[in-house]
Amino acid sequence: MDFVAFLHDLDHRKQWKIHQLHGGLVNFTVRATESYTMFSDDQDTAPRLDLSGYHSLILKHAPPYIASVGSEAPFSQMRQVVEARALAYLGAINFPEQLCIPRLVHHDPDQFVLVMEDLGDLINLEQQLSRQDEAANQEGEQLDLANQLGISLAQLHSVPVGRALGESLYNPDARKVVFELAVKSIASRLETHGISDYGLLAERCAQHFVFTQSVCSDPDNTSALLPVFSMGDLWPPSILVDNARNRLGLVDWEFAGPSLPLADLAQLAAHLQVYSLKRSSSHAPKFLRQLIKSYAEKSVELGAPWAEPSRLRVALRAALILHGREIVNVSIESKDWPNGVDKVTGVRRGCDYLRWAGDTPKDLDVEALVQDGVFVPFCILISDK
Repeated sequence: MDFVAFLHDLDHRKQWKIHQLHGGLVNFTVRATESYTMFSDDQDTAPRLDLSGYHSLILKHAPPYIASVGSEAPFSQMRQVVEARALAYLGAINFPEQLCIPRLVHHDPDQFVLVMEDLGDLINLEQQLSRQDEAANQEGEQLDLANQLGISLAQLHSVPVGRALGESLYNPDARKVVFELAVKSIASRLETHGISDYGLLAERCAQHFVFTQSVCSDPDNTSALLPVFSMGDLWPPSILVDNARNRLGLVDWEFAGPSLPLADLAQLAAHLQVYSLKRSSSHAPKFLRQLIKSYAEKSVELGAPWAEPSRLRVALRAALILHGREIVNVSIESKDWPNGVDKVTGVRRGCDYLRWAGDTPKDLDVEALVQDGVFVPFCILISDK
């Protein structure tokens, strides 16, 4: 993709330098920085899109496959339509200043290019935690960040979700990719790593996937567990930290749409758990607990429907299954385990959550969850009911 030519076609008055960005998996992403050299010809012709107010931009090109894998992993370009629509929808909502979501600048559905506001050359959450782990006396800053992130995610998940929005963001191919990569393979992965009850745990994952689709296909059904607006694939690289302005940025919205309550939190927590397992001296466990505590408190303050008595156990059980499944998959796919610790540790950790979820919401092993400590705020809400 020739990003320079693409931008010149939008606004011929500006020139740009292109810098490839790393970390994304499904798209090719670059930062375009204005070179301040104006084209000398054809200056009186109005541009297709006035970019005079931008000195840098983020561009994404969505190939018909997963960019980090190649053409052998086809993936519908509908994912970019989803991201464009999600950004347009979120752009009309007034979030607190501490939560930044890139502004949609332009979407070219023919060339499959998305142009967005550049939030800045920021570090992501994993890089932030790594820096603070290496520095002394940083625990207070980590807990402040966790508190801010928990509040921000609760505010995001309070965004209204209706049938029209859900249908506009529906991408069956994305669901197929998730099933093939994260659900279908779970039984063989557990069996390979010596998990004796792999069949039972894999069946819970499969049932959870079906349940998620049924809830999200009818967001107006008030008799069921109400879905919330979610990023759909939340992990540390999707969270940018702006220390200078005390802000957080959320990027990568290809999987956005209605999802089960606590789903984003469960996925992010899985990555943080694996991060913690790899770094025995990490402050990540305290960070995660503060994140969940602030998320739960803010959600209750905002009147989250999932916190109601009839829905809380259902939401938590679903979150535990997703959380456990993601810990298993992330552990197996990670390649940088330190000496003395291996992926089997993570697999067993994930299986604990799959077991604690029980066969039904009534079978939640609340005592084990309290002893574990991660999801205590939700256990307290259950006991308060």
